[in-house]
Amino acid sequence: MKIGSLEHRDAFCSHFMQTYTEFDPDTLPWPELDEAALTRLKSVPFWEEVFYTERRAGAIVAEFVKTIKDPVMKEAVALQGFEEARHAKLIRVMIEKYGIDAAERPLEDVSDNVETRFKDFGFGECMDSFLGFGVFKIAMQSQFLPKEMFTIFETLMYEETRHIVFFVNWMA
Repeated sequence: MKIGSLEHRDAFCSHFMQTYTEFDPDTLPWPELDEAALTRLKSVPFWEEVFYTERRAGAIVAEFVKTIKDPVMKEAVALQGFEEARHAKLIRVMIEKYGIDAAERPLEDVSDNVETRFKDFGFGECMDSFLGFGVFKIAMQSQFLPKEMFTIFETLMYEETRHIVFFVNWMA
């Protein structure tokens, strides 16, 4: 298959759409945390940044979708935008459920130069995965939080992995 061909587009967009997983952050099996686990969860210093970043990602992708003419690509990128917004919702649910101190910062206007913003966001996802996946593994091995919390976060990591594969193919 030739990279950049319609066949390539159809293959990576189709794979992305077919690997979608349905879930609602409100109804996930959020565990009850004992005092020690709750203190550890609340001590993580970057929940506000994660929440902001996921909200911003959803906004960038939603804005970028408006510029896409190709219906196959538009549908796939729209799904990514939905998933990014759902990640923000998941983080919001966690913040509220566990009483984490993480304010909802206002988003900047992302409508200008949106293709460049989308590219920067996509490359950022690739870079963040190196740190994020490693920290996740260390936290899981050290039993920083109960296994049930890592099951929820694995759902996010699976989607982030799909987003990275999609983005790299889109760039190609």
